[in-house]
This record gives sequence, structure tokens and C-alpha cells, in this order.
Amino acid sequence: GIYVYGHQSAIGDENHPKLPHTKKGKIRLQFENLIFDSNKWKKAKPLIVRLPDYFGPSSQNSYLQPTINGVLNDKNTIFIGNLKTPREYIYLPDAAKMIVNIAEKDDAYGENWNIPGGNPISGKEIIQLARKITQYKKAIIPLNKTMIFLMGIFNPFMREITEMMYITKDGFILNNQKYKDRVGPIIKTDFEQALNETLSHNGKNKV
Repeated sequence: GIYVYGHQSAIGDENHPKLPHTKKGKIRLQFENLIFDSNKWKKAKPLIVRLPDYFGPSSQNSYLQPTINGVLNDKNTIFIGNLKTPREYIYLPDAAKMIVNIAEKDDAYGENWNIPGGNPISGKEIIQLARKITQYKKAIIPLNKTMIFLMGIFNPFMREITEMMYITKDGFILNNQKYKDRVGPIIKTDFEQALNETLSHNGKNKV
């Protein structure tokens, strides 16, 4: 995830400053330092791959999941974050392929790697596509930080999201140049197709 970068509005490459200001971000940075500690791991060949927000047939605790679940169940539902801010999302099958491509490179180890998503897209555009695909007509309510905090009193998933809401407001894009230069073309399924496949798969296994 991108939590290690903290509250920075930018397009970040693998060398972007890591300035976490949240509990989750600080823990992620501690994990990263541990993973790359050569004194602890004499024979291991570690690497870290970093993803933006994700969605897909196997997704469970993504920011988009409550919206997807509501659409599939034809109920009024929520969207986590600002509807106007374009954000980067990655389709999990695309991410899996790119992770494998990185892992197959002998010189990829000991480094951070960005797994880039598709073109940034706003919540409003996502909702329009979901309605187009499913003919869903119920209300989708955008949740701000205060509303998330109140819901978190009763819902552990929402409680965890509260301190991360800055991401949904400002957005942060992962630079993909390193992947393109050293691995190959970015794998990027069209967002509408990816959302259609996600809704279709999850619809067969309704929540």
C-alpha cells in the first residue's frame, strides 16, 4: 500500500520520501525496514511491491467493496471518500501478472517496486459505470471522515479507515516508469471491463 508515504499529494516513484503520519503507515515502514535488514536475513532475497487501491473478483476489504456489495444486493450503499477526487485503482488480476513478471527478474530483488494502476478515476465516474453495467438505481452516499468515525464505533473495518481518509481526499499516484523501463509494458484492463468482471464474478457469489 501507499500508507508509508504519508500525507503527500504527488506522483511518487520508488524513491519518494517515506513520511508516514498514521499508525498503519508507521507500522508498514517498520516492516519494510525489517524486510530489507541484511543482518537478519542472510540468505533471503526480498522485494516489496506496492499497490494503489485495488478491486477485483477476489477483493474483500478494499475501499470499493462496500459500494460493490451494495450494488450487487440492490440496496442503498456508500462510497468511501470524496466523489470528485480522481484516484488510482488497480484490477487485482493485472496486479498479479505484474508481480509475477517482477519476481521472474533476477535483478529485481532487494528493491521496492510500484505496481501501477490504470488512469485515475473519480468516485462519480465509478458510480456512473456501475449503474450502466447493472442498471442499479439506489442511492450511493459518499462518506467523509466524520461519518466514517461514527460508523467505526460499531464496525472495525470502518474504524481502521478513519485515519486513512486523507488518501481519499488528496489522492496519490504511483509512478510506473521503473516497471516500464526494466520489466515491460503496463498491464491495464479497461476500467469498465474490469468492473464488469468484478460485479459479474461477485454476483455469482453474492455477499
